[in-house]
Amino acid sequence: MEYYSNQINQLIQAFSSLPGIGTKSAQRLAFHVINMPEEQVQNLAKTMVDARQNVCYCAQCCTLTDQEVCPICKNPSRDQKTIMVVESPRDLAAYEKTGKYEGVYHVLHGAISPMLGIGPGDIRLKELMERLRGEVEEVIIATNSSLEGETTAMYIAKLIKPTGIRVTRIASGVPVGGDLEYIDEVTLLRALEGRTEVREARRRGQSRAALCLHQRVCAEIRAVRRTNMAVTISSFGKYPDGREISLYTMENGNGMRVSVANIGAALVRVEVPDREGRRAAV
Repeated sequence: MEYYSNQINQLIQAFSSLPGIGTKSAQRLAFHVINMPEEQVQNLAKTMVDARQNVCYCAQCCTLTDQEVCPICKNPSRDQKTIMVVESPRDLAAYEKTGKYEGVYHVLHGAISPMLGIGPGDIRLKELMERLRGEVEEVIIATNSSLEGETTAMYIAKLIKPTGIRVTRIASGVPVGGDLEYIDEVTLLRALEGRTEVREARRRGQSRAALCLHQRVCAEIRAVRRTNMAVTISSFGKYPDGREISLYTMENGNGMRVSVANIGAALVRVEVPDREGRRAAV
């Protein structure tokens, strides 16, 4: 039995065909579009049509762009001799958000998966090998740590090794702020194999100890806000500019804990309510 008119059913089915959109979500989207002003609906439809017609592959790195060459490849300050290979434009965006990588990219648009029938000819490997004919010194393989990603990384490495170009793989291991007891064995093994020498480091005038302490402060505050629980961690240190930083937890007689991070003169307080909704006072 059909509960909606033919046009509404067609709109719901159209939204249901999108990845990650179920029937309920499709219904909400359909009725939201129907209740939108007609001008906004036309602008939405025009934007989708224009994106589909104008977005294409970059002539160099194969990412999605509305120009012949994407802004990253055209940037003269980027290191053209270092290429990072990623699976999708979303992975490219993730590394760009770090603001630390200065090379260029190559987007494969997939990974080798024999079970899904995806072979080397179905991803952008041919374009990658053509780029290596230029002056390239290093290829960083940044595919996912899945079975398909590892298979693709091994295949690319075997292709590039005979050319003499340096091939590296991104490291994988224990995440910042992670507890070892909750990490799987494969991740722990890779962290052990990829261990590095402990050496003094400087970044923007801060010592490594101060940076690690700052990360612990941020991780503690995020954990409290997310789980409404305070983890007892006490730390104390100083930044090079003399600011003191401390992290500690307080607990009153009712069993309520409060995490406090004191950075210089700024006091960051996170109040944790008890079961009755009361809050601890500092």
